[in-house]
Amino acid sequence: MLNCNIFFTAIRWFIIIDSMEEGPVTRSKSKKKGGNGQTTEDARPKKKKEKRKQLTTARRKPVILSKGANNLLSSNGNFYPVWPVAMLCVTVFVLSVLAFFALGTRDATRVQAGVYHRVPLTVGLVVMAKNENRTILRLLESAVGHVQVIVVCDTGSDDGTIQTVETFRNRTEKGPSSPRVLLYRHEWKEDFALNRNMCFEAARDGAPEMDYIFTVDADEVMKVNDPEWRRKIPYDHNLIAYEGNNHHPLPRLVNARKPFKYICVIHEIIANLPKATSGTFYGISIVNHADGHSSEGNNRHDRNFRLLKRGLNRGKEDECHARYVFYTAEALYEKGDYANSTLWHQTRLLLGGYKEEIYHSMYKMGLGMRQLGGIPTNISGVFLQAYEYMPWRAEALYYLAHMHNDHRNYENCRLFAEKAVMPFPQNDRLFVQRGIYAWQASDLAGFCCFHTRDWAAARHHWRNALEGIGRSNVDKIKMLKNNIALCESNLAPSKQIK
Repeated sequence: MLNCNIFFTAIRWFIIIDSMEEGPVTRSKSKKKGGNGQTTEDARPKKKKEKRKQLTTARRKPVILSKGANNLLSSNGNFYPVWPVAMLCVTVFVLSVLAFFALGTRDATRVQAGVYHRVPLTVGLVVMAKNENRTILRLLESAVGHVQVIVVCDTGSDDGTIQTVETFRNRTEKGPSSPRVLLYRHEWKEDFALNRNMCFEAARDGAPEMDYIFTVDADEVMKVNDPEWRRKIPYDHNLIAYEGNNHHPLPRLVNARKPFKYICVIHEIIANLPKATSGTFYGISIVNHADGHSSEGNNRHDRNFRLLKRGLNRGKEDECHARYVFYTAEALYEKGDYANSTLWHQTRLLLGGYKEEIYHSMYKMGLGMRQLGGIPTNISGVFLQAYEYMPWRAEALYYLAHMHNDHRNYENCRLFAEKAVMPFPQNDRLFVQRGIYAWQASDLAGFCCFHTRDWAAARHHWRNALEGIGRSNVDKIKMLKNNIALCESNLAPSKQIK
């Protein structure tokens, strides 16, 4: 509509400007000399003047095509070529399209500027729970004042979870900023994606006013990093980061107006849509306490292996097959079966695909081989292969330096630890270990430099580690300060000699 208005406006101005002109001056073929001997032009022919007079007094006629498609006939009888007007219209159209996409693109810079939503969006928190009476209240209270709807999908609790949710609803429903609480029940299906999609459908049907759906687990807590986060949600498919050492943002905040759904029977994930925007959003985050009902005893391991086997039985054609292989290797490593974990990680390498999973499998193979007492040379080769695959990641170098440190080879330890001191990879999102980038690599580099008697380098690395470490790690802060003081005392005699 905007482009059409611009087109017709351009044509209208072209006609107005044309009608204001007096037309071109014609020259006669004959010339005559004036009294002073100079050549002067003859007057216009009489017929031309009469025609001009008739045209100026007659009703203005619209612009029409005449003498072929290459000329425009104006109201005063003059012909003008079409191509300048056409080029003007095409230029205006292209510029308007470019402006539309430029203004509609929601990049990270505009997200920080907070220029998107004049009215805060309506967000609904959706949680699936079963026997989570100990943890569900902690989650619900963390969401009060931040979301407008809470949808709890119970899959068969018998420990009082439902009563806790109903009590919370009765207690908070009359508050000024209290969310509307909806409770649904359905039987558990042996498929996490299927259960969560059922929750999505119930949430959309019960709360159609929702603009976005925020999914969490019952043993997690919502943390608000920006009070204006509901005005700044940038994408349709938003990845939300977890607090703690592992940086592993997952798609947890999605546009409720679009048909997003979960895939994979376990380690399920919200698949992105072809034309939906996607990116990491830091306005909110998740704190995972990992103390839910499924974390007790061997319940989680047995269930995970059972569902992973079910997913693997679907064959390589399944879109989640590589994901099942990767998390089978991770589950075996967590269980302590390092030999089989290494084999499954090697299988994951052969499948290709997601680069971050391949990198993680590479250095996890090195860790597994180290646990099994493998040959250090072979282990070093695996770690270096991982580093060469993604040289902006530090985990492989850090564990390689640790291996040399355990063998008291401090020169090689220093070499790899100093290379592991690098910036945090902002664009990566799979198990990025924040501690290594913040302070652990610098701490290890300082330790290895100290044992090579390079006091100045050790002090430098330990100072960097002290700047990057969190304030809550009181014991480690005290140790770093003592190490720095020890380096300064070793440097003192050399300063006095100078």
